[in-house]
Amino acid sequence: RPREHREDAHLLPRQGLLGAAQVVLELHDRCGFDEHGLAGLGGAVSDAEAAPEARLDRKHEAAVPLGDVAVLEAREQIVVPHQAVQRGVDLATEPLDVSIIIPCLNEEKSIAECVTKALAWLSQSGMTGEVVVVDNNSTDRTSEAARQAGARVIFEQLRGKGNAFRTGMREASGRYIVMSDGDATYDLSHLDQMIEPLKQGYDMVIGNRLKGEMESKSMPWLHKHIGNPLFNALIGLIARQRMGDVLSGLRSFTREAWATMAPVSTGFELESEMCLRAGRHHLKVKDVPVSYAVRRAPSKLRGLTHGWAITRFIILESADLILIVPGLLAIVLGVFALALGVVASEGVDVGSVRW
Repeated sequence: RPREHREDAHLLPRQGLLGAAQVVLELHDRCGFDEHGLAGLGGAVSDAEAAPEARLDRKHEAAVPLGDVAVLEAREQIVVPHQAVQRGVDLATEPLDVSIIIPCLNEEKSIAECVTKALAWLSQSGMTGEVVVVDNNSTDRTSEAARQAGARVIFEQLRGKGNAFRTGMREASGRYIVMSDGDATYDLSHLDQMIEPLKQGYDMVIGNRLKGEMESKSMPWLHKHIGNPLFNALIGLIARQRMGDVLSGLRSFTREAWATMAPVSTGFELESEMCLRAGRHHLKVKDVPVSYAVRRAPSKLRGLTHGWAITRFIILESADLILIVPGLLAIVLGVFALALGVVASEGVDVGSVRW
């Protein structure tokens, strides 16, 4: 609608809007489209909700005419705090501060709560940001629930948490990345502690469930007291850096740190790989205690199956330390023992010949 007829006109950043409009009008003149708009090319600003933020779009679907300018209609929502709008932030040229990426599979019961809490935190944080939900080929209404809650939803057909998260990283544009699960076990309305250390120079922040408030039955006894501590010790030894909860699904990091780690795992091994590579590249990692709640839906984690998959990945990822170095050491010791035996021996009689 024309700016003068919009109830939320004071929330629209004029510089960014006019910049986008100039591009649309230039293409309009070059391509000779009619007065009804640019089919399939437009993009734009949606009606802001009754809250102190505007929601803007970065990808375009359909154009709408607006006198001498065009307003783009939102498909992917970005939270713009009121303070940023007052400063006249141009989102067409400035990157977002935070991207919250939630890879999920069949989380219809909990994904809306995750998105709502994440958007609420973004709204009061004073930073620009987005919530990106990556639907990993769900068979329920996960994508619909996430979209209705206000998230930007993209899809990854190839199953696996690692596959889904890398797809989210390719689509996200934030300088700081928050990675979380979509099962509502993590409280996404309190993410300040995940972002502040990054501003202070840390490369990655891990939410430590074992040091935070953990609801009863939120984690099996075997995982809490045996599995997680063993993986923490093993990865900490290899990475030469103490980490309190290497399997935590809530963590944050800078975009530069992600490029440095360059994870390649396809499944639940993603968190372990990030910790291993962070240690290899001497990245600064900080643990912060986080709360952990009971899942709404049955867990997809299979203790023995996924535990072995993570163990195998750690062995292969760290083959130089776990296999090659011990193997070379065994060879050296073997050769030394053989030489010592030859020197110390007085020989062996074989028939009439002494060797």
